[in-house]
Amino acid sequence: MDEKKDNKGFDEIWEYVPGFSAKQLFLTVITGLISFQDGYMTMWPIFAVYTPKTYYCNSDARLTANFHANQTLFNGVQDLCSTADYCYTDEIQFGNSTGNSRKRRSGGGGGGSTKSEGVCGIVQIDNFSPGITSNDSCKICHEFEDFAISSVPLDTERDLCPDDYFYSDEFINETLVTDFQLVCDKQVVRETVFSLGGVGLAIGSFVGGGLTDTLGRKKVMLWASLLMVITIGIAGWANNLVFIMIFWTLTKVLSQVKYLAYSSFTLEIVSPSWRAFAGQMNHIYYALGCISASVVSYYFRDWRNFTFATTAVCSPLLLFWIFVPESPRWLILKRRSSEAKGAIKKLIGVNAEKIDPIFYKNLENVELEELDEEVDEFVGSTHIGSMGSLVKSSLSLNKRPSVAHTGTLGLIKEEDSLTESDEKTIKDIFRFPIFSKALVIIFFAFFVIAMVFMGISYNAAELPGTIWANNAINGLLDCIAQFIIIIVMQKIGRRHLLFGVLWGTGITYMASEIVLQQLDLENMDENEISLIKNSSRWLAFTGKFFISAAFSVIYTYSAEVFPTTVRTIALGFGSLGGGLGNVIAPYILQLQKPPISIRWLPAAIFSASCIIVAFFLLLLPETKGKDLFETMGEAEKVYNKESKKNSQNEDRKQYEPVDTA
Repeated sequence: MDEKKDNKGFDEIWEYVPGFSAKQLFLTVITGLISFQDGYMTMWPIFAVYTPKTYYCNSDARLTANFHANQTLFNGVQDLCSTADYCYTDEIQFGNSTGNSRKRRSGGGGGGSTKSEGVCGIVQIDNFSPGITSNDSCKICHEFEDFAISSVPLDTERDLCPDDYFYSDEFINETLVTDFQLVCDKQVVRETVFSLGGVGLAIGSFVGGGLTDTLGRKKVMLWASLLMVITIGIAGWANNLVFIMIFWTLTKVLSQVKYLAYSSFTLEIVSPSWRAFAGQMNHIYYALGCISASVVSYYFRDWRNFTFATTAVCSPLLLFWIFVPESPRWLILKRRSSEAKGAIKKLIGVNAEKIDPIFYKNLENVELEELDEEVDEFVGSTHIGSMGSLVKSSLSLNKRPSVAHTGTLGLIKEEDSLTESDEKTIKDIFRFPIFSKALVIIFFAFFVIAMVFMGISYNAAELPGTIWANNAINGLLDCIAQFIIIIVMQKIGRRHLLFGVLWGTGITYMASEIVLQQLDLENMDENEISLIKNSSRWLAFTGKFFISAAFSVIYTYSAEVFPTTVRTIALGFGSLGGGLGNVIAPYILQLQKPPISIRWLPAAIFSASCIIVAFFLLLLPETKGKDLFETMGEAEKVYNKESKKNSQNEDRKQYEPVDTA
């Protein structure tokens, strides 16, 4: 039994070779383009489905010679007399943010504007005759406006625009919103486009784990990357909105599938002491992708050109796959020893010659030894199923059992396998109490973190400043968070770190909304208004900083909690929760707009969720500095031993005599 403890499985390799060589760095950078693409694609809808700040019906009345004799349709625009040939009024409006307000807008909604000046309805005005005997069109417009205000009650029913809308914005030229009129009564379709990204993420999480564990890390990364370039290209080419939404969803499915494979791959090719670094670099690449989306969108302000540029950004990754080996750890689990040796040589280069041949021999036998112990444990404890039957597993030269598991009738079954471990499904995870609890908590954590991360990201487009600056700041804060986390994760355990950053998110983001609630436009001067707005803005950015840190830690922590046999499946299940969080985030943000219009409610939901899940994460085991486990049986024995030891220490402290001297 002592020899067994000395056998660390695949992680024994790091006793012979460096845990993070230049070759491994090169591979993590190349495959890191997957994370870069994932960040870029996350930002795609923020630009491609952007709603212009100003929109109104294309039905304004022209000031013609017989203007006073005709019925006049009117609605609001930003500047009352910006065009002399048209008569506009902005006093009676029916919009997505201003409701039936009659407050006069006095000027432009430039780079610092946060208000969407959307006008969805028109009102028909009869019997207007200009009383000004002048050719000054602007004066006639003002007179018309005064007449409209006095003759049309606020509760007058408005008609939807009889034709399409006119859009005006200094940021983006053409988006899906302007091409398909996704405003007013069709705004829910816009939110659905955002949510479909989360649906794709959830589907990718559901299927990605199984695909990765079955087909291998490299093959899944390669084919998913190729297909993703094709699907996003088709989305940019299509002229049918349903078609575009379908291929956008498929793009996010493929993006998540390859990201799951990449996450497992990077953690499996470095030593335990370097996994935190490798895991955090994933998220730095992600943040750089977010920033790059802002840069590309700045130069390609039409959504189709932006999408085609996206395919160009994502394509170079395909050129590097000849340098990427399969994960040796995965090959060993599949009993493909000769391929594993070749992958190890490709992974660490000339350092492979330093490996003692006994390592390969031990690696081939390690699973058999572990299963031997698990079978003895089950038989020794006389495990009885719900039907009262006992099935005893046995070993032979040509047959080995899986980890014993309970079937639908409660019988302990055995299955034959010569090529791989049988711990490979969600059902298998739920056979182990520690991992069933961990899976549920991780799912909830992914759900909350993704919901808040995307909610803050999407809402940042409404903050003062340009859309590019806001998203670039978000990306920069992501990068800073990852660099800090790389250092902090070497010093602080994963659980307590997650607890801290989630609390930080909850406090700062709620504080951002509380500060904004103090805004009083009527009684404050411009300096006070600016101070409150900027304070709220940067508190929101601080919340984004903390949730970005939480997002990076949860991936690394989840991969370390679960053993190799189910690691990708567990990550996929957790990411499924993240996908659901992505789906619901846009709709939670809608709670601050009509018809509900509770400004502080989204911030309250996001903040409370972060604080609650932070406490649940404290129930899971710590993984800092520990070897990755190969099987769930091996991991559960270690976790149970640690839990029992911690419990004994607590009991000892409780009953120790208190020194009152």
